Amino acid sequence: MKVAEVQRITTGNVVITSLPGIIVAFTVGLATIRWVEGMFRFGNSGLCVLAMGSDYGVLIAVW
Repeated sequence: MKVAEVQRITTGNVVITSLPGIIVAFTVGLATIRWVEGMFRFGNSGLCVLAMGSDYGVLIAVW
């Protein structure tokens, strides 16, 4: 993937923006947040919840 290239995937209420080495997921609903968390946790990757509420969540996965 080129540095300037951005992949955007929308699945239901999940919007994922993918950059080289970084995946940012904007989700709605805690169940979706858990699903995205499990989906991108692999190897030595780190996952940090930037913002989390009863109605929304913003996650960023970096590896």
